[in-house]
Amino acid sequence: RYAYNNQPNVGLWNLTRFAECLLHLIDEDVDTAVDIAKQRLERFIGYYKNHWLSGMRTKLGFKSSLDVDEALIEELLDIMASSNADFTLTFYQLSRLDTEASNDDAILALFDHDESFARWLTKWRSRIRQESSDNDERKAMMCGANPVYIPRNHLIEAAIRAAEDQGDFSVFLTLHEVLQQPYEYQPGKEIYMLPPQPHEVVRQTFCGT
Repeated sequence: RYAYNNQPNVGLWNLTRFAECLLHLIDEDVDTAVDIAKQRLERFIGYYKNHWLSGMRTKLGFKSSLDVDEALIEELLDIMASSNADFTLTFYQLSRLDTEASNDDAILALFDHDESFARWLTKWRSRIRQESSDNDERKAMMCGANPVYIPRNHLIEAAIRAAEDQGDFSVFLTLHEVLQQPYEYQPGKEIYMLPPQPHEVVRQTFCGT
């Protein structure tokens, strides 16, 4: 239900449940209230798609909007899924790349040097060259949209376990400190950038975490 590609439908489902609670406030006649709610809810997917595209364009360094963008974004997400590339690290490494091909080793390693990603990277650079912003301006925009650190489940679980099992809050406090500046690279804090090792994967988490 909560998979990334299901977010629009789950969002609509949640809004529909919320609307059901408000029917008596929308109109005294239930059928009329349902019709009004349906009309409003039908707009959601379009709104979501527009905002999602806008956010993804920023993450990829596009100020302008071109028809090719959506296909380019979807292609990247498909390659990330097939390569099991980390979402956050992919966009972080992409933010560091120059417009012209240079040292791409770090990001290519995320994809095990998959040729399909290398081809995508060429398309991305071609698209970037159609922008009016210079390389530094584009990088700054991307760095402001792509965090270095996120509260990963395995890090949160480690903080909870240390606090609950050992009464040790230092793990939480260090994690909290790192997350105060999620968009700034912090020397010596590389471990907080990394996805979990196989033995660290959290198999079950909860809304309250």
